[in-house]
Amino acid sequence: MDGAVISVDLTSLDALRGSLREAAHGIQALREHPDVVRARAADTGDPGLAAAALDVATAWAWGLELLSGELRRWDALLGVAASAYLDSDRSVLAALR
Repeated sequence: MDGAVISVDLTSLDALRGSLREAAHGIQALREHPDVVRARAADTGDPGLAAAALDVATAWAWGLELLSGELRRWDALLGVAASAYLDSDRSVLAALR
C-alpha cells in the first residue's frame, strides 16, 4: 500500500455513533415496555396457547436485548476507532514539528 492515504471523517463517525446510541436506547425502551402478549397470554383460557404466546414474547424480548447490546458494542468500537485515528493524527503532527 505504498502511497495509500486513509481519510476518516470523524464528524460522520461521531454522527453514526449517535445514531447507534439512539437506536440502542429505542430498542431497550421497546423491550422494557409492558408486553401486551404476556399480559393477554393468561387470559386465553387455553394453557397451550398461553404457553406458546409466552414463548414468543420471551424470544422477542431476548432478541431485542441482543440487538440493543450489539448496537452498544458497535458504538463503543467506533469510539475506539475514532480515538485511534485522532491519536495517529496527533502523533504524525507531533513528529512533523
